Amino acid sequence: MRKLLLSAFILLNVMQVAHAHRGGSDSEETPDNTGTEETVVNNNQPILVIGASFGSGNTPFDSGLSAPLLGLAVAGGNYLSLGDALVRAPSHNGRVINEAQAGSTTFARPSCRDALYAGACSTAEFNSYETQLTRAASRVRSLSTGAYNAEYVIITAPNDCLHSDAFGRPESEAIRCDMEDMYDLADRLMQVGELALSMGLMPVFADYPPVESIDLELFRQSSLLTWTITESDYSLLNETVMGTLRAELPEATFINYFETYEQLGDGIHPTDATSANAANIILQEIGYAVEPVVIGDDNDDTCEASDDHGHDRHSWFGKLSKFINDSKHKHGKKKHKKHGKHKGHHSHHDHSHDDCEDDHQNDDDCDDEIFQPL
Repeated sequence: MRKLLLSAFILLNVMQVAHAHRGGSDSEETPDNTGTEETVVNNNQPILVIGASFGSGNTPFDSGLSAPLLGLAVAGGNYLSLGDALVRAPSHNGRVINEAQAGSTTFARPSCRDALYAGACSTAEFNSYETQLTRAASRVRSLSTGAYNAEYVIITAPNDCLHSDAFGRPESEAIRCDMEDMYDLADRLMQVGELALSMGLMPVFADYPPVESIDLELFRQSSLLTWTITESDYSLLNETVMGTLRAELPEATFINYFETYEQLGDGIHPTDATSANAANIILQEIGYAVEPVVIGDDNDDTCEASDDHGHDRHSWFGKLSKFINDSKHKHGKKKHKKHGKHKGHHSHHDHSHDDCEDDHQNDDDCDDEIFQPL
């Protein structure tokens, strides 16, 4: 598989170089390439990911091999997080710096789950979002210039206010969040976004998964929690936090990549297909997905076993080629502004997506493999 991936990306890079050098004087004869297609990788910079379990399924260990939640991973490791999905997305170069920690909140805290610590708390702590961002940015910082080799940081939803083990104190002492607490959470996320902007990074936020797509009681049972947030408070939390961020931090980017959502059976975490779909939505909207350059004929909607270029539709490159074609038809030829280092001016982006809802319902549909992880 690694050889296939390497070969495919080498081929993509060769095609990109070829396209870059197509130009010449007006007197040069231009070959007839009608109907041919080239693929170009827009950007080779890594994407940074911070946050909680939507970003990574792993809890953090310290140097003494101590960890909150006993070092458990989401679903015992049978889980594809958004960070992992961005690595595996066939439309991306796979370069991701992931400092997210399953179970984390915007502030540093231990885990105090009664079922694990019997009224006490772990000695190890989750890192705050600010610490996660600092670590992620440090990994891409140039020693010679101090600049960061990244444009975007995906900031996934925190555990703040969601359940009884999100406060850093025994569950018996945990009190549900009120409106003031929710606004405080929004302020903490806004501070992280502002820190990212000060580094020349574009923070990317998303709404919480739709309340009708999750099961908060199942989440409580599967995670051995004393209580979870109510459905009404969950909706209020999303409205308060995201509304505040959009109003107070308009320079940030907002992509509702979890608008189409299915939980994997624990009540809260996304299925592999949901994470893969979200990753591809992000890549499309920030302009990091592979885009086709089509010369001449652009009408190719067939679902044949191989495409017009002889690529097997079920091979890795076939899937990549197919994703490119389908993305072209679904999203048109929308251009994305590059934010550079985002100094002095920031554009506000807010995108919603509901066009992938039925991608896996019909085996005869051309889209049945687009968002499936490899």
